Amino acid sequence: MPGSAPRSTRHFLGLDGLRGVAALFVVLLHATAPFGLNGAIPHAELAVDFFFLLSGFVITHAYEKRLLSALSLGGFLRIRLTRLYPLYLLGLVIGVAVYAGRTALIGHTAAGPDVAIAIASNLLMLPTVAIRRRGWADIMPFDIPAWSLFFEMLVNLAYVAALPLLSGRVLRATVVAGALLVFLQAYHLGAVTGGGTPGQLVFGLGRVIYPFFLGVLLYRMRAFEPDRAPPFLVVVALLALSFLWRPPVPTWLFESLVVVGLYPLLVMWGSRCRLPAAMAAACRFAGDLSYPLYILHYPFVHLFSHLARQFARTTAQVVAVIAVEILFQLLLAYAAARLFDEPVRAWLSGRLRAVRA
Repeated sequence: MPGSAPRSTRHFLGLDGLRGVAALFVVLLHATAPFGLNGAIPHAELAVDFFFLLSGFVITHAYEKRLLSALSLGGFLRIRLTRLYPLYLLGLVIGVAVYAGRTALIGHTAAGPDVAIAIASNLLMLPTVAIRRRGWADIMPFDIPAWSLFFEMLVNLAYVAALPLLSGRVLRATVVAGALLVFLQAYHLGAVTGGGTPGQLVFGLGRVIYPFFLGVLLYRMRAFEPDRAPPFLVVVALLALSFLWRPPVPTWLFESLVVVGLYPLLVMWGSRCRLPAAMAAACRFAGDLSYPLYILHYPFVHLFSHLARQFARTTAQVVAVIAVEILFQLLLAYAAARLFDEPVRAWLSGRLRAVRA
């Protein structure tokens, strides 16, 4: 999940840039899928596992000392919901509107009560199975990428609850067990996948435990020397390659090795990269756009794919429509961040301060 932690005295701009790159690959995956072109990005779903790893790292940086001193579980939950829920709610509203429009135009099989149950569940950031028997197989059917936010909140709460007991030994044991689970689960499913559908809901735990708690461990272990890292563009290229490369090994093995072995290195290098001013600004911008881009793009995929089917007759025309879609998604993410998310979060934070006062 690409929701970043608040800026503090040390902000990891390299990680912001990597988060933005990963979010863009998720959008590319979903934008190309309706036309059968997503095979060119065979491992883009691993962006979610990368987000979980980033989350463990930045949550530890931003909150662990406060959680061990004065910040309560309720206070932490309010901070996380203030950060994540406004755009999550906007994505849900857009998704329901697109669903209603598609229902009116081409019809859907889901009945009214099932839709109401799904909306009610998703409003609480909880998964639903109500629409599964009606032909939809996603726990967040109106904004499918939001499934990862359920597991993000779940692992955040588990981390805070377990923090007093989370010594170095316990944390390392959790990470080792989680790594083992990544390989076993990937072998069973054929890839590092699961979590987004009712039938594979339990596998979401296998995807979030290792990367999140490894992120916690990496932050606790790291030293803050910015010069011990490859050039930042090399780190970006390795992240992109992890989504694109088709090695001559089974998919489950390659993806497991990427999640367990490569992504920790990328996070460590990304946190240490020394960035020139222009690249630092670009990374900050990419980080700011990553969460709105991730959580808002999917409902519009349906609209653009319908448009392409109506007007695009050649591969070049389809690619042109996809390019226009990506540009639209970037502009939408920027507008949502500046005109909706930032004002709403500022208002919510003010209200919470007033209530506490």
